[in-house]
Formats: sequence, C-alpha cells, structure tokens
Amino acid sequence: LEWAAGHWDAADERARQEMVDRGCRRGVIGSLDVIGLVALGRGRPDEARRWLEESLASGRRIGEVQFILTPLWGLAETDLLMGDADAAIAGCEEGWSISASKGERALFIPFVVTGTRSLITARRPDDAERWVAQVRKHLAGWESVAGPALGHADGLLRLAAGSLSAAREAFERAVRGWEERGRV
Repeated sequence: LEWAAGHWDAADERARQEMVDRGCRRGVIGSLDVIGLVALGRGRPDEARRWLEESLASGRRIGEVQFILTPLWGLAETDLLMGDADAAIAGCEEGWSISASKGERALFIPFVVTGTRSLITARRPDDAERWVAQVRKHLAGWESVAGPALGHADGLLRLAAGSLSAAREAFERAVRGWEERGRV
C-alpha cells in the first residue's frame, strides 16, 4: 500500500525488514515485488528484474494468481523501460491469458496501460486498439476501479493516432481518476 501511495522509501524499508524477519512466505513474496517495483520506479531496471524474477519464480511455485500477476506486470514494465517492447508484449499477453482464464480483474488492471504502451512502441497501433477493446470488455462493470487505466490507454491510442484533443481529454479523465484514488 505504501508503494501504491507513492511512499517508496517507507515501502522499501518495510519490505526489506520483512525480508530480514522472514515472516510468512506470502509476506516475503510480496516484499520481493515491492523492492522490485521501487527499483523500477527509480530507474534501476537490472535491480528491479532481479527482485521481480525471484518473486515470479516463487509465485509460479505456489501457483497463485495474485503472486504471479504483480511481478509479471513489473517485468513487462522493466522490459519496456529497457527498450524490449516484444518481451513486454509477451508479458502482457501472458498476464491477459492468466487473468482471462481465472476471471481475475483487479490484478490485471496495471496491464491495461503497459500492454497499450508496448504495442504502440512496437508500432502495432491496430493491435493496441484490439488490446484496449479486449481488456475493456474483460473489465466491464469494473469501471469504478479500472476507469483511470482505461482512460489512460484511450489517451495513448488517440495520441498515437494524432488526435491531440481527444488524447488530452482522455488523459485528463485518467489523471482525475488516479488523483481520486490517491495514486501517483
């Protein structure tokens, strides 16, 4: 929660303390995610990859969606940051496959923007349009939670298509939604 609220120092400190205390296995796995996501946000992709790959491997071992999707999304963002749009797309597609098969929605929401950015970066705007349509359908009824991500993705699509006014409106809607949720 500290990470999501933008309190990265506190999140990193608490996660590293959990690693030392070695509480329950789930707490340790969650700590790996937080350390990796803080490193990613601070522009340290190699460090982020180390923690997120360890978390993903642990999540795959226990086979629980909530311990797979978060590090998978973080790794897709890491790939995108490192200029590997194809790897980011593959991570988002895997996240979609898992989410669609399990009916997971909440933990899939971060993939909406990452998938859109990845496809646009790979110069696949038609696929980005299809991605957003597909995820919008999957998240139907979840607009109160997923609205900012969907608005953000819409803005990216409009910007890529050269529709600056429509992009600005979508981005402003997304920003309002993120701010209402206390997200940075």
